[in-house]
Amino acid sequence: TCEVVGGHGRIGSLFLREEGAIAVPRGVAPGCLTRSNSNDGACAPIIVTVPSRDWETVFDATPPHRQSDLVWIGNGLLSQSRQRTATIVIPHFGVLEVGAHPITSPESPPTYVFGKHA
Repeated sequence: TCEVVGGHGRIGSLFLREEGAIAVPRGVAPGCLTRSNSNDGACAPIIVTVPSRDWETVFDATPPHRQSDLVWIGNGLLSQSRQRTATIVIPHFGVLEVGAHPITSPESPPTYVFGKHA
């Protein structure tokens, strides 16, 4: 289970195909649609697939107790203070249209993932 912010875009549509993925509607605070994933209290990741210029808005709209569950996907940079608790994905693949399969090249570097939900 995960929440997807920006689920109507090309990258977001890729993550919405996962079983249990829920699109966060515009105007709904990220982190309010899912709860604990397991008996240990771990929370579901919140996949953020909006342009990096909108990351601050998403962060500010997310309840403080869920901000460490945000998974930032893109080529932008978070502030140093937010990088400590963030999960960051730097994708080296593309999705050419909503609902399409991802594409890559043998010459492309790997996709990098770091953080709590890596």
